[in-house]
Amino acid sequence: MLLQIKNNNKNIKRTLTAVPSGKEFEQSLLTKLSSGGSYNTYMPANFNRLLNFKRAKEIIQNKASGNKIIKLNLFNDLIESTGPIYIYQPFGSQQYPDILLIRKDYIIPFETKFSNKKGNKPT
Repeated sequence: MLLQIKNNNKNIKRTLTAVPSGKEFEQSLLTKLSSGGSYNTYMPANFNRLLNFKRAKEIIQNKASGNKIIKLNLFNDLIESTGPIYIYQPFGSQQYPDILLIRKDYIIPFETKFSNKKGNKPT
């Protein structure tokens, strides 16, 4: 799904952006991530209890200048047992990022923005 967005797949973008609010946009994105088994849901409360949580939070929030792929293998043991995961609001509702994707050797933070000024579209 991420490759489809990156490659400008109009059907995926149309589906994701055909929503009236930012909250619904986030939910649409989460649904797409979990459909087809691409990513499994992981609860923030469980993530907060992991051994490397504080170190990962520090690294991720230090890179908060944009959505960047972070090469980080702190959670490879978890990924081997669960497969790729996503965590919605991993550090709380008002902290960066909104969505955290974790794959083997990589963490991808996403901050979503939605503007009524742009005709109810994500920015």
